[in-house]
Amino acid sequence: MTGQDPQHNQERPPTDLRAYRRQSERRTVLLILFVLVVVGDVLIGIVFGAGMMLTALPWLALFGIGIGALYLLLGSLDRWSR
Repeated sequence: MTGQDPQHNQERPPTDLRAYRRQSERRTVLLILFVLVVVGDVLIGIVFGAGMMLTALPWLALFGIGIGALYLLLGSLDRWSR
């Protein structure tokens, strides 16, 4: 008995930190868009009523599309620069 954990003797595959970073960024942007459009619209509906909620939804969606477009543009510029 050497006293070592048997898992330390097994080789692990290398960790792809770049893929993890891209995945984390993508999930963060999707969460931000969800909070902006869905949660923001629900809060507007609770505070100001259903009429304002329906009025705000296209604007929130437009801002969400703008944020998504900026994310895609910056991602494509990052890939192009490599």
